[in-house]
Amino acid sequence: MGGDVWRLLQHVRFPFCSRGFFADVVEPDVLMTGPECAGYVAECRKYHATAAEERRPEVGADDNKRLVPRDGMKVILVTGGFSNEGEVYGVWRYRHGLNACEPITTLPLRCAFISACAFATRLFVTGGQASSGQIVADTWSFCVRTQSWQRHARMCHARMLHSTAVVGGRLYAVGGQGNGSDVTQPADTRDNEVIPDDVELVSAEEYDADADEWRPLPDMLKAVKRPAVASFSGCMWVIGGSVDSMGVRSTDVVQVYDPTSGQWSYGTPLPEPLFCPGAVVVTDNRLYVYGGQRHTVYRYEPRQQLWRALAVASQGHMEGGCVYWQGKLLLLGGKSDAGRTDIVEAYDVHNDSWSRCECPLPKSLSSHTVALVKSC
Repeated sequence: MGGDVWRLLQHVRFPFCSRGFFADVVEPDVLMTGPECAGYVAECRKYHATAAEERRPEVGADDNKRLVPRDGMKVILVTGGFSNEGEVYGVWRYRHGLNACEPITTLPLRCAFISACAFATRLFVTGGQASSGQIVADTWSFCVRTQSWQRHARMCHARMLHSTAVVGGRLYAVGGQGNGSDVTQPADTRDNEVIPDDVELVSAEEYDADADEWRPLPDMLKAVKRPAVASFSGCMWVIGGSVDSMGVRSTDVVQVYDPTSGQWSYGTPLPEPLFCPGAVVVTDNRLYVYGGQRHTVYRYEPRQQLWRALAVASQGHMEGGCVYWQGKLLLLGGKSDAGRTDIVEAYDVHNDSWSRCECPLPKSLSSHTVALVKSC
């Protein structure tokens, strides 16, 4: 077998072929009957013979990437925020492997302090502060494939500096800062309204996509702004954040919402209070939190019920974005000790090590969002 063909086969994910296609088409091929491919055939047979819940693709992923689903059908989207020149309303596609970051659209409303996350095959953008200063309740979604925005039902409460996450097929919005009263009118009709006093929100709500409706949840145990939010062990984890109107005091509190019981409880506190942290759950069911104003990444150990400090990044990424991509946590932009930055750093979850990515953001950004969204 030629060297080029051998190198190519090392990158083919044979286990992700359907069982029938592999047996009828791939396995009988003369190329696969050679001794060089015996390992690939055995690998695929073993994969299909293993129950889906027992497949742990991230274990040993560094030396066997063929068992890791490709993220090629997903894209990293960087949305909104602030640059050194002011508010930013663009959406960029960050191509880590191609060292490129390209603009693809702009927000349908000129709002700052939004929250955005991937839900189904779309990027959902909620809330924010309109150019009038009013905090809004609007919900929009963006489809990468059609490059189009769609408007949805507004949230129960107007929010900015809030966080969103998907748990069990439902989109949740928690905390943040509100107007002091429910706001139901579209954001672009409020330019002449009197703005009520801002309040920290203890409320939470969920979005039912089938009904296109937001519904209130039981209040959180503690009002927070800019917490990290993640789906972990079937529950929604609300981690850290700010607990005062000026964003000066942060908290180490972890709040856990169980959708089955509809109850909130306290989780293991963080080792230190964290303002505007970020949280990511990787595919081997591990919860990572990067440290807001700190340079630290923490991993939660469920059996010991404790947080473990990991390798320290070269700089801070407060108010930055975080996403899990092909075995690495990418920290994009944010604020370092020297101010806003365009630097992207990668944390290798297998080697507990950091590296700097070659491709920076298009500009120095903070208070932006980063999400991994299906492109079709």
